Amino acid sequence: MGPTIPEVTVAEIVALPALRLTVRAGEHRLENVIEGAHVSEVLHAGELLEGGEFLMTTGSLLGDGDAEWESYVAAVAANGAACLALGIGDQQRHHAVPAALLRAAERHRLPVVEVPESTPFIAVSKAIFAAHSDRDRRVLEESTALQRELTRTAARERGLAGLAAAWRRATGEHVLVLDRRARVLASSLAFSAEVAGVVGEAATDLGVLTTVVTSVATPAGDAVIATVGATRHAGYLARIGHAGEYADLAAPAFLSLLALELERRWLLDEPRRRTRATQLARLLGADDDARAQAQLKSLGLRSDELRAVALRAHSEPQAEEILADLTVALGTPFLRRRERIVEAVTVDDPRDVLASFAPDVPTGIGTVVPPGSAARSMRQAHSALVTSQRTGRLIEYVDGAAHGFLLQVADPDFLRSFSDAVLAPLDAAENSDALIATLHAWFAEERSVAECADRLGVHRHTVRHRLQRIAQLLGRSPETVDAQTELWLALKARGISEDGEAAAGGPVTG
Repeated sequence: MGPTIPEVTVAEIVALPALRLTVRAGEHRLENVIEGAHVSEVLHAGELLEGGEFLMTTGSLLGDGDAEWESYVAAVAANGAACLALGIGDQQRHHAVPAALLRAAERHRLPVVEVPESTPFIAVSKAIFAAHSDRDRRVLEESTALQRELTRTAARERGLAGLAAAWRRATGEHVLVLDRRARVLASSLAFSAEVAGVVGEAATDLGVLTTVVTSVATPAGDAVIATVGATRHAGYLARIGHAGEYADLAAPAFLSLLALELERRWLLDEPRRRTRATQLARLLGADDDARAQAQLKSLGLRSDELRAVALRAHSEPQAEEILADLTVALGTPFLRRRERIVEAVTVDDPRDVLASFAPDVPTGIGTVVPPGSAARSMRQAHSALVTSQRTGRLIEYVDGAAHGFLLQVADPDFLRSFSDAVLAPLDAAENSDALIATLHAWFAEERSVAECADRLGVHRHTVRHRLQRIAQLLGRSPETVDAQTELWLALKARGISEDGEAAAGGPVTG
């Protein structure tokens, strides 16, 4: 348990023999904390207070009446004065403390101290300032001692757990150290899942690498949460049970040591980083699903589906930071950095993680594939990455539906203009809705007149007649490959779904 450094109180100042102060009222309120000294002779002195003042006056404008002292004391007490000190003497307005003052002080629970004429107010002020200076010195000494102990712990390479334990021993506060996904890395106590959950939720709402702190009530007590990191956001620190100012002063040093420890762990992880890069290269080189599945099994993974990710950082240092973040966040053994490019293959959906840890970085995601086809997914991810660099947003490759991929990356205004231009002859014709619906159904049913007729609920001759009319209006047969590609893309750009209905809101863009 850390030391308790008491505040400066009325009792401490009254006890100084050199001041010769005498308590005349409020003996049971002498533990009031003094924040500062203040001398005032005005009647509205109470209005000038901010709380915690040792207020000194000779009462030169106050007589002996109950009404005037009641008004004065009520205002002083209401505004938080720690004490009222009245200077008395043969040369002062009052030769003794007025009874009216004592009665008012008892009603308002305000300590009253008598200051003899031989003690100048400046001497009392200096004593209060000296007491505060002494306390500040002790707080600083204890904070420095705490920082030295933490530094020794870090130098002994006791890790995050050692730092958490050292903080607990020195301050009495319990702590949790969490990673960027608010998962507990170390703690000074085995907290319940409920406590960790409350802290984790508050931590993720805090943001990344900010000087702002947040507080949250937990079953173990109130927790103060701060971010950890030097040049990058590495995690969070939660302190439960406030130890005092000396702990608050040492907290920045504690955060710095935690950041250094997290960076040290990352640097020491270099062999594992090489292993992850090697594992990814092996997986991408697997030429059949059996070999890939055997590799996954050797790593303790069981999955029939994988997905590749490729990111291009704005600089190599940023790529290193992203690699560090994704190592923890994705939890995949298949991860590597090649200059500014970071590549990964994961068994889980990576989109939420990427949104949290690489929101402004060009990113491509391949399709979900069997383990033996990881290389194909990676090629798709790189193809999508090229488009992501141009559009400025995450792009997912659409396998087997090139029109879907094109619609996802193209400008919506361009798609609208393209669709209107291609389908304009049909839009202008009579029965245009029926012609467009027939064209879409014919494509959807793989150009089968019979299946198209069944889908639309019309006679086959009707379908044939409409197709002939479409060819006349377009000036070319929809049977050619070029015409089919252009018309199908135009229909999809207009937002016509598989049931033949146009989507609300215009073109399909994803």
